[in-house]
This record gives sequence, structure tokens and C-alpha cells, in this order.
Amino acid sequence: MSFDEMKTYALSELCEIKYGKDHKKLLDGSVPVYGTGGIMRYADSHLYDKESVLIPRKGTLSNIFFVKGKFWTVDTLFWTKINEEIIIPKFLYYNLRTINFSEMNVGSAVPSLTTELLNRVQLDIPSLDKQKSIANILSSLDDKIELNNKINKNLEELAQTLYKRWFVDFEFPNENGEPYKSSGGEMVESELGLIPNGWQIKTIFDIADTVLGGTPSRSNSTFWGKGHQWLKSGELNNLRIIKGTESITDLGLKSSATKLMPIGTTLIAITGYVGIISMLEIEACANQSVVGVIPNDKYPRSYIFGLIKEEIETIASKQTGSAQQHINKNDINSHRFICPTEQLIKQFCSIVESLNKNIAINLFENQKLSQLRDELLPKLMNGEIEVPIEE
Repeated sequence: MSFDEMKTYALSELCEIKYGKDHKKLLDGSVPVYGTGGIMRYADSHLYDKESVLIPRKGTLSNIFFVKGKFWTVDTLFWTKINEEIIIPKFLYYNLRTINFSEMNVGSAVPSLTTELLNRVQLDIPSLDKQKSIANILSSLDDKIELNNKINKNLEELAQTLYKRWFVDFEFPNENGEPYKSSGGEMVESELGLIPNGWQIKTIFDIADTVLGGTPSRSNSTFWGKGHQWLKSGELNNLRIIKGTESITDLGLKSSATKLMPIGTTLIAITGYVGIISMLEIEACANQSVVGVIPNDKYPRSYIFGLIKEEIETIASKQTGSAQQHINKNDINSHRFICPTEQLIKQFCSIVESLNKNIAINLFENQKLSQLRDELLPKLMNGEIEVPIEE
């Protein structure tokens, strides 16, 4: 595809940019409500029900979304009515992702864009046939990423469902392979109520080491750079951690309170995002807003993660603070829970560990697919890579 086969359009010729609206009075429903960070909630009304590209008005200006079907956007996010006689919606989405909207920022305290600026953006657009071919190539990568994410969500839910059935409902298999509690398994009194015979009440401190993160001094440039992955608590919104927020050097690690945590560590956000958890799939350090619960041979990562996920609401209820909610490491260490036998934990992990390994495989594949897509994107858009026209 050569440049002379493209035609230049202003964005205003390709789509009509529309403002989002306040969502607070909407009732709960099935329609996704988008903000600049993604889906915020689901409501009962929609602004539009066709394919659209969502562009931030305020906030993180690089967060461009493609949607189809009913949706709502809040007032910090533009949505678009696309002229499909000129451009395919998915192609417009990928094209806009090549633009550095941060360079168009007109905000002071909060990054902002205006319709006036956006409407003047110039885009080189090929024929509809070539648009379709390019969009299909990039969509195939995104579709595989989305499929892996759905698989991971199902695997995660399956693992936690098994944890609840065995260790909350006490329906683990007895010696005859029957559900323990409903088959008349012996229950004994404890400080946390009736528990299966042979189980104990323990604290997190009894079964695992916990470490609090830290931040190397920003004033020393030798602390920051290639070395160890280091992350902020916001990263815990990801299902698993496969990449840090930044990197710190060996000197940065030694000169601060942060600790290098092994693969499989369960991470807990203790400030701001209190109650959010994730699991490390890489060795990494964290800042002081994160506590890591480190697995061991008796209490492997699959059990620790299931336990923390089940208990985190109770742990997070101990949070204090007015301006910013917070729990501390001792709140985690002192938390008491019902602990099954080591043999049953081993049996549980023999099942669930394979699920966790598959989740990690899918995530690292997604990382490679994302890198490939992002490398191809500008080359396809500027005509550097020739694409065949689909019949």
C-alpha cells in the first residue's frame, strides 16, 4: 500500500465527536458504562448502540476504546458516530491508537482534550478494502488476547469455587470420595465455629512470611534503571503480575526497605486500593503500599492465594484512616482463619496448580501478542507493510 493510494481526512470528516453524560442517576443494568479507565459499572440505559471509538476528554489521554452494541460514557470520555462510508470503525480505532494525544493536552492540573483540537486531527486513510484487511490482521491478535482473558477468568473462578467448596463449605472429599460435611463428617467446636475434626485455627503469620514493600529514593538516579521489577499497588488490579511499573537497580534494592519477592507471592494492597490482591508471575519488588505473602512447601501459592482471596474482605474491614484508608502488615499477620490439614492442602494444590500455570501461560502469550500488535500497528497504518486485499 503506497502513500499515493491514501487520502487525507480531518477527523471531523470521519466521525462526529459526542460528549458523554453523568451516569449517577442511572439504575443498575447490563449496559457497560465507560470512564477513561474502562468499564466503571453496568446501567439500564445507553447513549448509543452501534460501533464507536471512545476518546478521553480528561485523564489518561492514551486510553482509546473500541465498543460495539449498547454503551454509556461518562462526561470525561467522548464517543463517536462514525461515517462508515469513508472509514471502518475498527480501522479508525487502530488508527487513533497511533496518535500521541498527550502532545495535544490543553489541561493544567488534569490532562484534557477538546473537540476543536480533535476535529482538526489529520489522518491518512486507504480504501475500504485495505482498511478491512488491516483491521482484520490486528483484530485477530486482539481476539486471541480476549479469548485468553476469558479462559483465565474461567480458570480463576474454577479455582476459587473449589477452594470455597473444600475449605469454606467443608465439602472436601472424605476417604470414600464423598463430600465430607454433607456425608456426616465429624465437626468439632472452635473459636470460629464448627470445623472438621483435625483442622486448626491459625493466623497468616503461622503459615507464611509477609514482607512490606518500599521505595528507593527518587533523588538518587543510581537506584532506578535496569535490574529488578518494582511495582505500585495499582498494578494489583491485574489478574496476575507479569511486569512491574518501573525497574530498580541492585543498589536501589539494597538501599531501601523494599524486598525482592519470589514468583507465586500473593500481593495485597494496603493503602488506597485496600483489599485488591494479585499474584506474582515474576520476581519483583513493590512499594510501601503493598504487602507480599510468600508461599512455602507446606502452604503453596495456590492455597495461599485462594485463602487470601477468600479472607481479604474481612482483612480489609480493619482499615483505618480518614483521608486515605489503610491496613498494616500486622492486620494481615494477625488474621485468624480455619486451616485444613497439610494433606488436604497438598491434594487441593495438586488440582489447582495446573490451573494457575495455564493462567500464567496465557498471560505471557498475551504479552507477546500485544507487543507484536503494537509493532505492526504503525507499520500497517503508514503503508510500510503491504497487505493483501481480502476477496
